[in-house]
Amino acid sequence: MAGVRSTARWQKLRAEFLALSTHCARCGQPLRPDLKAPHPLSSTVDHIIPIAAGGDPFDWGNLRAMHYGENASLGASFGNAARRARRRPAASREW
Repeated sequence: MAGVRSTARWQKLRAEFLALSTHCARCGQPLRPDLKAPHPLSSTVDHIIPIAAGGDPFDWGNLRAMHYGENASLGASFGNAARRARRRPAASREW
């Protein structure tokens, strides 16, 4: 469901959510609506349960406002963990 972010529905929801958000959910510092991505302090909307893990992309209860840089680092952590899980070797035989 990676195409969600390009829909008009998501763009409207994102704008409404950020209009009501004043601080980053991760660090607590004020959001900067005057900055645009990819500036690390620009405002983004994070999915608490990632879309890739089955999170509802349009559920307000699954959203939180964050700085772009912090949201990007969380996304990278999730992606790295998913890749590690896929690469785990099979359990060794018992001797």
